[in-house]
Amino acid sequence: DNYTRGESTTLTTNDSPGANKTWSYASLDTNDGIEVYTYLNPSTTTSGSQFPSANIAEEESYNSYFEFYNKTATNLDFVGIDEGGDLLIFSNPATFYSFPIAYGNNHFDTFEAKQVVVGDGGVGDPDSVKMTITGVKKYKVDSWGTLVLPTGSFHALRVKDTLMLNVLQEELYSGVWSVSGVLYSDTNYSNVFVSNDGNAKKELLTQELSEAGAVEYNTWNYTTPSNPVGINEIRPSIELVIYPNPSSDEINIDSKIFFKGNKQC
Repeated sequence: DNYTRGESTTLTTNDSPGANKTWSYASLDTNDGIEVYTYLNPSTTTSGSQFPSANIAEEESYNSYFEFYNKTATNLDFVGIDEGGDLLIFSNPATFYSFPIAYGNNHFDTFEAKQVVVGDGGVGDPDSVKMTITGVKKYKVDSWGTLVLPTGSFHALRVKDTLMLNVLQEELYSGVWSVSGVLYSDTNYSNVFVSNDGNAKKELLTQELSEAGAVEYNTWNYTTPSNPVGINEIRPSIELVIYPNPSSDEINIDSKIFFKGNKQC
C-alpha cells in the first residue's frame, strides 16, 4: 500500500480541546515538499530478519530508509529503523498507539533502543560508536470532530502527543567502551489527527508544536481518497467531416464536439 504526505510550513491554529470540533485546514499546501511512503512485508526488505517481531515495514521513497512496526489488535509498536544499513533496534519497543483509541484516552509508555556504528578506521577516531536512546511517549485524546483537508473531510480524533528523548553516546577504543556524553535531550510536542476512515492510510495531520503551543510545521495526508464524490463524468461525441474526397491539393476539416447537458465547443 502507498500513501503520500504533504509537508507545509503554512501556519495553522492550535485550537482549544473539546467535543464536536471543526478544524478547517483546506488551504494547507505542500510548500516544503511531498513524500511517498510504501507499506511492505518486512521479509521483503534486506534487514527484515533483524526485526523478528515486525509485521509491517514502511519505506520512504527517496532514500534507503525503513521503519519497522508490530501491529496487533491492541497496539502499534515501533520496533526499529534501517537507515541505509545503520540499524536502530528497540530492546523495549515504543508503543505509538493503544487500541481502541477513543476520546478521553490517556497513554504512557517508556522505550529503549540501541544503535552501533562501526568506525571508518581514521586516526584518532573510535573503533565504534554506540548510541542508547531512552524515552517516554505519552498522549491524551483531547478532542473529536471533523477535520477538513485539501483532500476532503474526515471524522477525526485529536491526540495531544508528548515525546521525550535522551540519546547517550559511547565510544569504543581498543576494546573499551566509555561514555562520551549526552548527544541529545529534548521534548517534542504535537497534535496528531487520526481517523478510522479507510482512505486515511496513516495519520491525517501532524502539527509540530513549540513549547509555548504554537504550530510550527504541518505534515498531512496528501493521498486523494479512492472514492471521491460529486465528480461528473463527461462523455463527448465527435462529429468530423473531411472534404473534398478524393482531393489532390487542399482539404477542409469541420468538427464539433457535443457534451452531455447540451453544451458544445
